[in-house]
Amino acid sequence: MDNKKLKQEQRALIKNKRQALNKGYIQQAATACMHFLSQHVLLKDKLNIASYVSHKGELDTYNINNMLLAQGHNLSLPLISTTTKGKMSFYQINDYYLLKHNQYGILEPDALIHKKIDIGCLNVILVPLIGFDKQGNRLGMGGGYYDRLLKKLSYNCVTIGLAYDFQEFDTIQYERWDMPLDEIITPCKHLKITQKY
Repeated sequence: MDNKKLKQEQRALIKNKRQALNKGYIQQAATACMHFLSQHVLLKDKLNIASYVSHKGELDTYNINNMLLAQGHNLSLPLISTTTKGKMSFYQINDYYLLKHNQYGILEPDALIHKKIDIGCLNVILVPLIGFDKQGNRLGMGGGYYDRLLKKLSYNCVTIGLAYDFQEFDTIQYERWDMPLDEIITPCKHLKITQKY
């Protein structure tokens, strides 16, 4: 089986599993991941952190993002370009109230209201994913948004994937342009692959 077909099958498998989750499990999983993050040694200091707004069964980030804001971190969320395919920028937010839905139905900052940030200044970025393996390889949605972004980050920026435990695969087939993650947090474990601190 070629890489493209394998990735398509892996994406379909995880999407089906996520769609079958009940609200109770979703909440418990997000709370468990939030606990790991709250104990993260890096987050003891006030940092520039990028996160995302969960969508279509992704691990719920609502309470995680609110926790980061309450802890005093500078929190930024992505805004997808409507003119350049595969491009997104990050804008600092203070709460969820001024976010708006984009063309995919995902809540995102308003470029007219929120401040655009220099991604080179990020200390930590929380990354959505479809699948992962123990080497930090990430299977995304296939649009290439995060692979393009991760290449532009400072080397010292810590990349952390958020996922359910069932999103782990023995091996994720990767291409030369794919960017592995430094850490993965699931409801049951905190996997550290690259030591940067």
